[in-house]
Amino acid sequence: MTEEVELAKCAALQKASKYVASVLVTPDQLDKVEQIRRKIMRNKAAVDSRLKTAVQSQIDGIRSGLNELKSAQEDIAYVKKSLEEVSNIFVECEPLNDKLLKVKVAHERHAKLAKTNSHLGLIFNVPETIKLTENLIKEGKLLQAHKNIMELEATRDDLLLEVYKIYKEEGSKESYTDSPLYAYFSEVDNLSVGMKKQISMIISRTLAAARHTPTELVTSLRIVEREERSDARCINQEKLTGFMPPGRPKCWKDHCQAVIKKSVENRFDSNQLELTDKTDKMWLVRHLERMRALILDDLISVKISVKESYNL
Repeated sequence: MTEEVELAKCAALQKASKYVASVLVTPDQLDKVEQIRRKIMRNKAAVDSRLKTAVQSQIDGIRSGLNELKSAQEDIAYVKKSLEEVSNIFVECEPLNDKLLKVKVAHERHAKLAKTNSHLGLIFNVPETIKLTENLIKEGKLLQAHKNIMELEATRDDLLLEVYKIYKEEGSKESYTDSPLYAYFSEVDNLSVGMKKQISMIISRTLAAARHTPTELVTSLRIVEREERSDARCINQEKLTGFMPPGRPKCWKDHCQAVIKKSVENRFDSNQLELTDKTDKMWLVRHLERMRALILDDLISVKISVKESYNL
């Protein structure tokens, strides 16, 4: 360190000597020595002031950093102490886990009983609800009928899921389809089939329904959308539990799109012209114009009833 200081002094003296030699080149410049000295002293004072300011700023920054480090050290010590206290509390609470095991078992049992109790009304009224729903489908009251079907399916699926879990826990090779509950709710699938046929019939005459009975068409499409959401929920449930309710996924939307496609194809076939006069050169123009007008009219009629998700 001392050698570096000495080297710095030597370098400064050499630089000063060169500067004085460059300033005092001629004898007449000796008269300006005092003026030059004052100028150099002013420059030195300015440099000293800037250096002092810079050093003071660095010192203030270091002091602030040390204070922050001290505060962080205190916070770390406090957090460490708190974690030790929490760890001790966990150790003290560990025996409570065994004591609360009975409470946990009782809670799970109570939850299952409460869930079963909420379904009892529907379970006892299944035959009556099935008969009522069949009549609603025949009368064309599809929304109410579909509501009943969804309630029946929800009750059936919840109960069969519990049966599935029991078989899985016991390692049984039996399927939930072998349980009496599955047989008890077997007619629910027939209701779903009947509803599908009714909706397919309405969808097959989409153009006529859109013009004369748009409510029926909109109702049918709403039911299809609900079934699509139910399919998505069941698929997610299968990923989590491995259980897929009977009859799922129904894929009614794909079925309805196929029905609509067939209906459109039949519509094209029914609009073909009888080309008796083959010598008429304008037959293709008239045919295309007629098809354009019919298609445009059909699209305008259907647009207000069908959602964009059907890509029509």
